Amino acid sequence: YTIMRKLLLFLLLFISLCAKAQYENYWHPNPYQFPNNMTIIGVISFGGEEQRSESLEIGAFCEDECRGSSIAIYEEAYDRYYLFMMLYGEHEDEMSFRCYDHRLGLELDLIPETTIEFHANDMIGTVTEPFIFSFQTYQYSISIDLLPEIGGSTDGEGTYNKYDTCYINITPNTGYQFDALLENGDTITKQNQYSFIVLSDRHFEACLSEIPIYYQITAETSPSPGGVITGTGQYLEDETCTLQIIPNSGYIYEGLYENEELVTTETTYSFTANSDRHFIAKFSLQINYYQVTADITPDNAGTITGLGAYQEGDVCNITVTINEGYHFIALKENGEIVSEESDYSFIVDSDRHFVAEFKLQEFNVSLSANPEEGGYVSGGGTYQYGTTVYAIANPNKNYTFLNWTNEEGEIVSTSPQYIFEVKNDINLIANFIYVDNILESNYTNFSIYPNPASDFIIIENDNSDQYDITIYDMTGKVILKKQIDSIKNRINIGELPDGTYIISFNNKTYYKLIINSL
Repeated sequence: YTIMRKLLLFLLLFISLCAKAQYENYWHPNPYQFPNNMTIIGVISFGGEEQRSESLEIGAFCEDECRGSSIAIYEEAYDRYYLFMMLYGEHEDEMSFRCYDHRLGLELDLIPETTIEFHANDMIGTVTEPFIFSFQTYQYSISIDLLPEIGGSTDGEGTYNKYDTCYINITPNTGYQFDALLENGDTITKQNQYSFIVLSDRHFEACLSEIPIYYQITAETSPSPGGVITGTGQYLEDETCTLQIIPNSGYIYEGLYENEELVTTETTYSFTANSDRHFIAKFSLQINYYQVTADITPDNAGTITGLGAYQEGDVCNITVTINEGYHFIALKENGEIVSEESDYSFIVDSDRHFVAEFKLQEFNVSLSANPEEGGYVSGGGTYQYGTTVYAIANPNKNYTFLNWTNEEGEIVSTSPQYIFEVKNDINLIANFIYVDNILESNYTNFSIYPNPASDFIIIENDNSDQYDITIYDMTGKVILKKQIDSIKNRINIGELPDGTYIISFNNKTYYKLIINSL
């Protein structure tokens, strides 16, 4: 029995050392002050309900002196939260217990229901039948008044244990909105959800109000350059709206209309908002004022400045701005060319309307094959700005496609079909390689075997440098890319279909590879 007890004590110490708690102990007993100790394996119960939390710590006390402490540790094998506590004291010392919550950062105000009498080298509880650190909790009432009662409904009222979390939710009824949650006349929150730790009785007031009705007041001017109207917008029901009509220079205000009926000829109009309303302020050009207007074709090809109302004899300066990808053709009036320059000035003596014509720029796409006998290309020609081009390289017999390069020799694509948008002249070269001239190994310090192969190949070289390996099929499509050295030199090819492939070595030397799974 004594040996078994020592083994159990050793196991208890081992478990408590290995299972590190999430928090540091709040209470710290002095183990050197007392010659004897005993152990407890237990769980925590509040009001008869076993607690499942790693934030709870139990302290053992003889009167006000701490004799032991332990933080709850989760044991997956039993799916419970245990306390493995070592107590220190003298024979028959009376021990009581207190509880601290690390999550809340305070000692819980609980009524302890269990005590023990200290006995040296004794052990209380096991993992299958643990000692119960039992406490009773205080209960508090949470109540909520709705103001007004017909404004909505609430959740969260009731009786709670101390330290429980209360969740309050206020749901407004149709036509009402939640304004604020009050306590003792003070605003707690303006959100319709509120949660807190229950520490006392609390009474709240949920304040709601009817959703206000708003009306939209809009207005327009005819013609649109004739003037401006202020005072439009959203108004609360029965609120006073005041519209102010301000004519632009060169225009005469004629009146404010609603549904084609004249409302007033005054430039100020006030009314009570009781419905959505839309007004039209009508204007006419003053004598000797003319309109200069213009259209752009096609749309978004450019912009024109200098348009508007002009007094007779004024100088109008029109400036045409060209957007990217377009050519300016001409400024026309009644189908006739007025100017081929982007700037045009004239003396205003009548209403005038222009059309600024543009045309998309065209660019040349030149495609060629290298070598010429290696294959043929398609997709070259003249294209408008922004057009999608499909440059396609087709290898001839015994050749395979490598890549597309530009005039500077830079690789722009390794796909036989190169898709791009035209924004300038471009020359592209489709590069091919003659397959029958490729040896299984033509590099003295580099070898590939087995060849033919079925599941894998091994690539050997005389040094430990890293090399870039690329495997192409006979259409030039990249099948596999890998970096190897003298150690990592095995490449799995078991998933590749049977056939002939090309292996490039640092994109400079090429080898033929036969894959045959039979």
